[in-house]
Amino acid sequence: KPYSDETRNDIVEKYLLGESVREIHDSTGVSTGSISEYINDFASKIERKTIDAIHDFFKIIRKNGMQPKDAFYGHVVFSILLKHNLDPKQIHSFVKSVLSMAKQNELSAEHLMGLCNTVSTIQSKSDIPLHEIENHCTELAKTKDELELSIDKLSSQHKQSQNNLSALLKKNKLTEQQDKSVDLRLREKQSKLDDVEKRTHKLEKKHEELSLMHENLLLRHKSVVESVDSVEYLIKSGVLEKDIVYWQKIFDTFGLTPADFLAELEKAGNAKKLFRKLNSTNTKLKKECESLEKKKSWLEDKSEELSSEISNGAEFGKKNLKKITDHAELQINNAVTLTKKSLVTFMKQNQIQMNLAQKQYKEYFSDLVSKLENLLEHSHQAEYSLSKMESLKPLLDLLNDKFDSATSISEIMIILDKLYVNIKDTDLDKHNVSSDIKRLREKLLDLISHA
Repeated sequence: KPYSDETRNDIVEKYLLGESVREIHDSTGVSTGSISEYINDFASKIERKTIDAIHDFFKIIRKNGMQPKDAFYGHVVFSILLKHNLDPKQIHSFVKSVLSMAKQNELSAEHLMGLCNTVSTIQSKSDIPLHEIENHCTELAKTKDELELSIDKLSSQHKQSQNNLSALLKKNKLTEQQDKSVDLRLREKQSKLDDVEKRTHKLEKKHEELSLMHENLLLRHKSVVESVDSVEYLIKSGVLEKDIVYWQKIFDTFGLTPADFLAELEKAGNAKKLFRKLNSTNTKLKKECESLEKKKSWLEDKSEELSSEISNGAEFGKKNLKKITDHAELQINNAVTLTKKSLVTFMKQNQIQMNLAQKQYKEYFSDLVSKLENLLEHSHQAEYSLSKMESLKPLLDLLNDKFDSATSISEIMIILDKLYVNIKDTDLDKHNVSSDIKRLREKLLDLISHA
């Protein structure tokens, strides 16, 4: 009997899904002949191999208890594995091992994929090949165990150290009060040390000053030795000692150097030559002597007045020079006494440092006293020289334009120099006497240079 199209399509679908003719007959009640006829009719429209392949495929699926959609998912997985060059023969073992590992570790598919991504990230950051990650993780685990053991060991050592420290603190009984006491003592010692450093600095300064004074003494000693050699040489050459003293005073007064002194000597030599020329012209002047006789008589009349004035000046000079001498002696004695007192005080305060220099200072001050006494002696000699002021008449003649060529110019120069040295910066100089003497000397030199 004929069946509806729906029944016929249901028979064909069941066959394609893998059911046999007998199973279709049992489920539908259609005879096996009609079922075969419907299948052949459908096969006439499509290639028979394709229908048989579909039938066999679904038959296998049914045999394994699967649904068609499961077959579709399997096809997708199979395609992905083939795309990654996995051998088809190894697909089953690969999937089985992965699923076995996931089941063993109770991992879901999503969790398994997350772990795979995590491993990939670790490998990219650590530059460790993927096949060596297992060994690396093993080493890390081993290192972790070693570090834990080290931490435990260090912890025990730390506890032991704390116990030892506590024992030491108890044993030494180092309290805060003791620390403050030690700090206070240290500050006191530091303060004392600062005072010692300040005193040491002062002593160093005094030592430097003494060293400078010692060097000055050595230089003076050297200068004195050289001066003594020079003086001995001059004395051997016939120069008197007092002349040497006058020379030195002249040098100091006029600021002359040895070279300047030689220049002055050269000028004196030239003046001597000039005197010779003047002597040659003296014969010419004799003719004028007669006219000068009258002037001479006039000068003789005036000589008594001039002598009286010179005597009065000499007496005035003696009196004031005596005052100067007494004042100089008093100042010198006071200076010596004050110097000796200061030296004694200084030596008492610095006895240790001054033991070496004491002898040198005594010699120096004794030499100073000797020089001052010599100065007094020269002052007395100057007083004696002033008592002979009658010899100043040639200077007065020169000042009044009554110069006599027969008088020695060198003698006048010596007199002027002696007067200048003994009068300058004294009470006699309050009327500018030294300036007049200097002016006379310059005028005399000018006269010689233009003669």
